Amino acid sequence: MDRFAEIAVAKKPEGSGRTLSERASGQSVLSSTEATARSSLAFLHDVLGEAWETARAGDPLTVEHRRSLRLAACDAAQRCADALGHLQREAGGSAVYLREPLQRMVRDGQVAATHAMVAPRIRELTGRLRLGLDTDTALL
Repeated sequence: MDRFAEIAVAKKPEGSGRTLSERASGQSVLSSTEATARSSLAFLHDVLGEAWETARAGDPLTVEHRRSLRLAACDAAQRCADALGHLQREAGGSAVYLREPLQRMVRDGQVAATHAMVAPRIRELTGRLRLGLDTDTALL
């Protein structure tokens, strides 16, 4: 978000007399990205806190604890990777060059979001468990 803000203050999209920071679309995408990142982090902290308290009490984590942890991690990875893509699209052509830090952040976010621990298919696993369907929990 910080790098996008730097770009937005300096960049005037072609054909525009205003910088990205002065345009509603630039303001909106930055706010949406912040909300996505912060809400994802809050969800993750919430389930981590529950798991931590259970572990501190000496109790084993339940399947529900593990399901929630995987769901929160998957959700954060997917939503934040998508949000980075929104920032890059709004930043325009200047954000696609290899020398541009935002481009690297987008690539890193996309790669992280494909990791087996947080890949989109994890939502199937966590959904099956939430629905009470017979599910192999070895991947939790």
